[in-house]
Amino acid sequence: MTRKSVLLLNDDTHFVQACADAGVDVTVVCSLGQKDFGALSPLPVRRIFVETTESVESVMLGLYRSGIDLQSFDAVYSNDETAVVTAAAIGSLLGAASLSVSAAALFRDKSLAKAALRKAGVETADFVVIDDLCELPDDFVMPFESGVLKPVTGGATYYTTRVRSDADLQAEAERARAERRFRTFVLEEFVPGEEWHADGIVFDGKLIFMSVGGYQETCLQTISGHKWLRTYVCDPVEDANVYDRVRPLAEQVMSVLGLRTGIFHLELFHDQATGRITFGECAARRGGGLVEEEVHHKFGVSLTKAALLCALGQQPEVPGQAQPGAVGSAYLPYEPGILVSHPSNDQLTNLPNVQLAVIEWPIGSSMDPVVSTIMKIGQVMLVAEDREELFRRADEVSTWFKERTVVIPPRATGRDLREWYAMVRASRTRPSS
Repeated sequence: MTRKSVLLLNDDTHFVQACADAGVDVTVVCSLGQKDFGALSPLPVRRIFVETTESVESVMLGLYRSGIDLQSFDAVYSNDETAVVTAAAIGSLLGAASLSVSAAALFRDKSLAKAALRKAGVETADFVVIDDLCELPDDFVMPFESGVLKPVTGGATYYTTRVRSDADLQAEAERARAERRFRTFVLEEFVPGEEWHADGIVFDGKLIFMSVGGYQETCLQTISGHKWLRTYVCDPVEDANVYDRVRPLAEQVMSVLGLRTGIFHLELFHDQATGRITFGECAARRGGGLVEEEVHHKFGVSLTKAALLCALGQQPEVPGQAQPGAVGSAYLPYEPGILVSHPSNDQLTNLPNVQLAVIEWPIGSSMDPVVSTIMKIGQVMLVAEDREELFRRADEVSTWFKERTVVIPPRATGRDLREWYAMVRASRTRPSS
């Protein structure tokens, strides 16, 4: 039997391991940013270097330069949000299984998704597209009393801000003119409530598995409050009403956006006062952070393995039993500056309730102020009897980690550094509690 072969845009340790476990050959197209960061899968795989996986041209030229047989791939896939459309386009070009280009566009562009869903009767925030924020007219009038401004293809709450007036919006336009990084934005009406997320598997047009969870505070509240993201997974028995309400909405969203086979990460807002559930955004990929680990712990389901099988046209097996208790994750905090030292993964997992720890940034990294939900030293997955204990332990672990992490202050003078070092030495000579 001929081995299956997958082309993966941007390295993904979980996906590469799933391919190895399934006996599937994988060729990884590695982008400049990912190569320089260096957090690549340790497994030996063929890698093709390109400057960016956001460009069909860049990827196709890299493939041609490699001399690889372009007809050898059974599927083209990416778990990287910025490469989903590229993967779909290249799959179409090569005649390999992939997400359709039209579906990829709907999942990638927040305005296209909302327009399609609103037309189908799905509750979403009202919105307008600002084609070029740098050229926002001086007399532009906010269409909503309160709004949220975000890049139309953004992710991780990056460059996402709450705007409450015309002056707020003009200030964001000034920032865009100064930085010239993102230009096309979507301005949405602010939707109140708690933020939920659903991660699921669709096969042949049917939703065969779904995990629903949420954030202790919304992503926007977390970033604007200079806090650290906390997640949890809802229990399908204790929170059966949540699953009952989210499932039909998820089925409709996948149908409208065109995901017939694959995995998804769906964001929703639940207004506790009214019971209203509003679509936020949706991605045709696995959720970030420790979603893979949380879902696997709770349900015994690997979203990554499911993504591979779906890409190859094979239906994943889904266990039906969920583990009792609460599971969630907490991002590990830091102060801006140069990272000098921090507790190890082993020290973290030796703490009560910590099931898994992942440190992502190497010593010597320049830690910038938090502007998105991907900014953290690392993260931990915690288990507990209930959600209250889960968040209490998340607070305690975060405090413990921050107290033992050493960061050189940014833009410090010689005097500042001497005073800082004296404090660090003094803290290390105190008896530990």
